[in-house]
Amino acid sequence: MKKMILACMFCLLWSVYASAAEKPVTVGTPLPLREFVGHPEDSTHMIIGLSSLEFFTAAPAIVGVQTDRGVRDIFWKDSAWDYRVAYDNIPKRPADLVPYMEGLRAAELMEWAGTSVLPLSPSTVIKKADGLWYGSDGSGNFRFNVLSDKVAYPSTRSFRIKGRDYAILYDTHGFASIAAPAIDRKKTVGLDLAIACMDSPDKAKAALFLASEGIACYAVCDRFSSEIVGYKERYGVATTILGSAPIRKIPGGAVIGKQPVKFSLSEPIVTQFTEKKYPDQYCDAPWRYLTALNKVYGLNLKLQKVAANVGETVLLTKEAERIGAKAIAARIFGEKDYIPLKAWLDVDPARRIILLHSAAYEFGIKLLREYPARVTFGDLSPVFVSEKK
Repeated sequence: MKKMILACMFCLLWSVYASAAEKPVTVGTPLPLREFVGHPEDSTHMIIGLSSLEFFTAAPAIVGVQTDRGVRDIFWKDSAWDYRVAYDNIPKRPADLVPYMEGLRAAELMEWAGTSVLPLSPSTVIKKADGLWYGSDGSGNFRFNVLSDKVAYPSTRSFRIKGRDYAILYDTHGFASIAAPAIDRKKTVGLDLAIACMDSPDKAKAALFLASEGIACYAVCDRFSSEIVGYKERYGVATTILGSAPIRKIPGGAVIGKQPVKFSLSEPIVTQFTEKKYPDQYCDAPWRYLTALNKVYGLNLKLQKVAANVGETVLLTKEAERIGAKAIAARIFGEKDYIPLKAWLDVDPARRIILLHSAAYEFGIKLLREYPARVTFGDLSPVFVSEKK
């Protein structure tokens, strides 16, 4: 059996090598790019959170999810989702999916909308001359940087063929590593939605590529969704990409997103930021998102930048109180982030929050669901309106 497995792995690698050996490893054809989109001159407000995806039990969708934190978690020892679960295990019921982050959101779609869920694995990556690893777009173009810590998982199998380093990732993590498997699933069995992590620039680029191929994308971890703000106008891509949006049960199915909240273009927004590294770096997602809105749409949002790390959202509410702001952009990791934001919301019904990189976590999704008219997500396609009389 071991020899058979090794033989299959070699065949997979050889097919990749054969397709790339006669040509340089390329980055593929880039999509057309417009850095600047602009907004209607008479706009006074922006509506964030209108973007959505709906799924219904009457027409069950096929959903693909990254293997890591989706189908299994090899680091969660002695759990029902550890190494003993096959990397390509197809969940038969919601409880078969990892009960947190990407896995839990996929399980909710399965439970509420009757979706089929497939693991997007394995994925072959190549090390280029720059020493970095790159995932494929499914057509021999290795264009998406895959972070080295994900290649270093103990389940990865590495090989060297004629001077070139390859690796097969069984525990795929992020859009950069699931792009090729997603394209394969779309061609063979169909694929309506891909769920994966978007906490690096190339993960965002890979999600954009999949959307350009007609596969909707959902990133519950969306630190770098700022890279593709305004993607529909900038790249001419019609298929929906959602960042860290909530999932809600609706009659006959489920909806991701569709949680609109209105903000004045002239009101101050207290915006979370950090310069710290792990585990705090995700707290810069709000600042990345709102500055991207300014850049892409030519806005002049009044952003009040506040350094706040994990568990420090109280610094945001204190600053909002000090300057009289009724809008905050934040990231929730745990209860210590949730409590100050909830208390701040409860003082005044005019107060609103934009959450980034939060729907993956228990207390992030909790706040999104408790205040559907006042708390929203980092919508990549905001709508601009005029309320001039």
